[in-house]
Amino acid sequence: AGTANNGGGAVSINEGTVRLNKTAGIHAIDANVTVGTIATNARLELAASNQIDHAGGTNVVNVVTVNHGSTFDLMGFSDQIGSLVMNGGTVGTGTLSLGTNGTGVGSITYNVGSAAVINSNLVLEANRSVVVNDGNALNDLTINGIISGDFALTKTNNAGTLVLNGANIHTGGTVLQGGVL
Repeated sequence: AGTANNGGGAVSINEGTVRLNKTAGIHAIDANVTVGTIATNARLELAASNQIDHAGGTNVVNVVTVNHGSTFDLMGFSDQIGSLVMNGGTVGTGTLSLGTNGTGVGSITYNVGSAAVINSNLVLEANRSVVVNDGNALNDLTINGIISGDFALTKTNNAGTLVLNGANIHTGGTVLQGGVL
């Protein structure tokens, strides 16, 4: 529990549950993470904050991908990642910060599939985009958590439907370039 994992390779959780429980700030994962496959369900749970490596704090590059029927559950804790890709699935409660390195990471992407739901609060650490492709669900991506930060959230020019249910407090505004908000 006292040293970081430094494997450097991508992590795939194909079935079952993986609970990350290193001492907060000592990273359990230092690479991109995929939760579930298109055909199987899996869970990634945090049992402490800051389990996924931030690659130096402001140079966040790690991507978390959540597939149909699978869950990335922060379980009330917080972490910072580069980008979030959802092919269906759920992000559980907690606080998820979207990185700050300004090289295109920090976005949320919903690809075609079943509806995706983000129940965690989101912290924007720079202007961030949400790409919502038009899937099979009426509401492709629903964000129930509160969005905060001093930056803008832009729903890009894709045909999908994004639903924002939280009492959002980010100060950079919300921009709709296309699709439904």
